[in-house]
Amino acid sequence: MKRRSLSAILLGSLVSCCLPAAIAVTPTQVPQPSASIVDVPQGVSTNEATKKTPASLFDEPNQSQQVARLTLKVNVPHNQKPVLDVIAIHPYPVKPPVIKGPPPPLGEDKESLKFLLLHSGYATRANPDKPYPIGGWRWQYAYRDALRKSHMSTPHTIFGAYRWIDEFLPYALKETKRTNLLEKERYQRYEKAIEEFDKTRQDIETEAVQEGLSPVQIRPRKVGYVDSRIPSGNWWLTCTRKQPGITYYWLVPFSAAPGENVNLLLTQANAMVITGGW
Repeated sequence: MKRRSLSAILLGSLVSCCLPAAIAVTPTQVPQPSASIVDVPQGVSTNEATKKTPASLFDEPNQSQQVARLTLKVNVPHNQKPVLDVIAIHPYPVKPPVIKGPPPPLGEDKESLKFLLLHSGYATRANPDKPYPIGGWRWQYAYRDALRKSHMSTPHTIFGAYRWIDEFLPYALKETKRTNLLEKERYQRYEKAIEEFDKTRQDIETEAVQEGLSPVQIRPRKVGYVDSRIPSGNWWLTCTRKQPGITYYWLVPFSAAPGENVNLLLTQANAMVITGGW
């Protein structure tokens, strides 16, 4: 027994001398996440955890927003192409474009009217595609309405033209006066809009900014037609239609309750400013 123990001891010493010392192996170092990495809770996707800037009110409204529907149609005699409609809604009053003043009134004296009637009724009848007709478009529309109400036909010869002018003159004078009155009322609406802008714009704009509201341009579905969802509230709609020789501008305040369908019709009569060959 003693010999076996001595042999085991000698064998163990020999092994320890021949083999190199055991090398300590440390566990692999796992890099820790940096401070810029967001800890995503369990069950939540990375896209949900890393939220982006909130969407604008004028993006496609979601279910939590109070929305209404706006339907708008532009209906003026000048609908031929090319047409450029620029439409926007604003959460505060808007200043109309600067103009020098109302257009000069149409002449109401007999000599001026007889000159225009000779050209419009016989010599140079207006072409609807011509940007600047004789007398301007105001006169052309006044003449058209007078002709319709008189139930008279236009002359075919120069000899019949002068007698036709004398008979047609009272109708033309009546429509000319009506047209001048409409233009006077149009300019009064323009001055009222300027006054409202100066008095109320600052307070209403401040309130709108606090609520996160801002203007937005609306794209027509087709020429002269809009069908769009908008946030509910108080709005000022602007629309500019540009065509060769004439430009229309509308400024229309309106209110839209949640779920309400708002219908607006923009016409030549309710335009706030008309410039060009007017």
